Order: sequence, then structure tokens, then C-alpha cells
Amino acid sequence: FITFGSSGELYQIGESVILSLDESDDVVEETSTSKTYSIPNPFTDGFEIVSAKTKWLIITVYDQFGHKIYQSEFGDTQSHTVDLNTQIPGIYFAVLESNNTREVFKQVKF
Repeated sequence: FITFGSSGELYQIGESVILSLDESDDVVEETSTSKTYSIPNPFTDGFEIVSAKTKWLIITVYDQFGHKIYQSEFGDTQSHTVDLNTQIPGIYFAVLESNNTREVFKQVKF
């Protein structure tokens, strides 16, 4: 699991299941219905995030060590291309945020 933010959200990487902590620190599972996916995975130069439902506001990509290497606003579209051609092969985490939703995708660059 990876923790993002100060409110204790925990996210299961690689699936569209969101786990968070409630007020009593119990884990609550929320199934994502945003129908968001990333292609291709694995990738060589970059990947595209596509959403059929949610309009994302911000996409942030972290490397496997937690360093932020990319951030961009989605704008008014339902897809966004992330260019990581200057990054070395490895594991990356794309964090998508809207007003009240956050999803994390594990991406592999080879």
C-alpha cells in the first residue's frame, strides 16, 4: 500500500479498489466506478489515461521511490497522455485526482 495525503488514505495499487481509514482508523473499501484505465501497460515512452465517466483535474506521477516526476492538469478532456520518454525503466504510480476522488495506477516502463 502507498499512503497519500494527510487524511490517511490508503490505496491498493494495480486495481480499481480504493481503501481509506474512517474516523476510528478502520479500513473502509470503496469500489471505484469511474471506469478509468491506462494504456499501454507496460509502456516504453509514455501512456494514456482514459476515463469514460470522471473528469480528472490533476495527474501526478511518482517513481518507485516516491519522487514526483510529472504533474499536469487534465483540462476539459477525458484522456491525457503522459510522456515519460526521458525516465529510466522501472515502476511508476500515476495518481489521478478530481474534486472528491483519487485513483492510483501502477505503470511499468521497460
